[in-house]
Amino acid sequence: MYDNITFYIDYFEPSRNKIREWLQYYPKPKEGKKPLPKKYHYFKRKIYNGRPGKDKFFLTLSLRYDDTADIFRLRVSGSIRKWFIGDNNRQNLRPDDFKKSLKLLAQSLGVEEYEILLGRVTKLETGLTVLLKNNFRDIHSCFVWYRSFERREEHGTTLYFEGTNYKFVFYDKYIEMTSGKRRVNGRTVPIRIKDRVKNELYFLRFEVNVNKVSGVAFYKKNASTVGQLIENWNLILSQVIKYLKAIKFVDMLSAEKLVKEMTCSELKEYLKYKYTREIGMYEAIKLMKETYVGTNETYRMNKMIKTFMKYVEDEINRRECLLIGFENKADSLRHYNNKSNIN
Repeated sequence: MYDNITFYIDYFEPSRNKIREWLQYYPKPKEGKKPLPKKYHYFKRKIYNGRPGKDKFFLTLSLRYDDTADIFRLRVSGSIRKWFIGDNNRQNLRPDDFKKSLKLLAQSLGVEEYEILLGRVTKLETGLTVLLKNNFRDIHSCFVWYRSFERREEHGTTLYFEGTNYKFVFYDKYIEMTSGKRRVNGRTVPIRIKDRVKNELYFLRFEVNVNKVSGVAFYKKNASTVGQLIENWNLILSQVIKYLKAIKFVDMLSAEKLVKEMTCSELKEYLKYKYTREIGMYEAIKLMKETYVGTNETYRMNKMIKTFMKYVEDEINRRECLLIGFENKADSLRHYNNKSNIN
């Protein structure tokens, strides 16, 4: 479930005789921020898993030294899932896998496990991947609205809902898995997509990316330390599903219903439907919110969606099918199904 993570060990004790392994660097100044104090010195390095048969995916370590207080602070960042399981893999971390990854990380850093568990989490990415039939491809286009978040699509395959401190991402996991290269008989070759998988199956991934844990009430309370990520595993997993359900969904993929006769009012409704179909539901809702004079925008939005769905075939409840898939995946990753499938 957990993927990218950033956490800090505030009183890190590096081996003084190994400090040369670190490469000194100077962080770029941030716009609107005060210059970094001269008493701070920064070093960085990469740390690899080293487990046989795993791709060489690394975590980034950043070390800050306060030469006045003689204190080191360590920052660990990167995809803990890819670091432990390997790159180009759709497997999710289970609770036991996550514990194993932290134990291995503690050994690699030369610290006790409890120091990792006390680590202060500042950024967190949680995600789930479900396997769907090909007729669900492009279903990300059916998610049309979430609060005041900006909705943005990229390349026709990736969808973002972006807020101040967190965002949601939908994307085709198989495209990511097959976009790189691998080693075969000593040669580097592109990863090829099998025709059957490409034509019949669809790997949809949904992620919740929290860019500032302290800025989101739920995560500040339940995910401020690495230890809390274990203790509140099921709760955080349920929050991912809760966010997914809260995004407004409109079936933009199903065919239009065949309507033979219409009254004048029905024709007006139908023309609204055709226009919405043409520009997209998100643009229609955004236009309504920009031009509507009134106090109950939610009522108007729901009425627009209801009118639209009146002219859409409803043989398949795509939202229900999708939620069942994600809920089943979440259930398989809960503490009571903690059997690891990773060697």
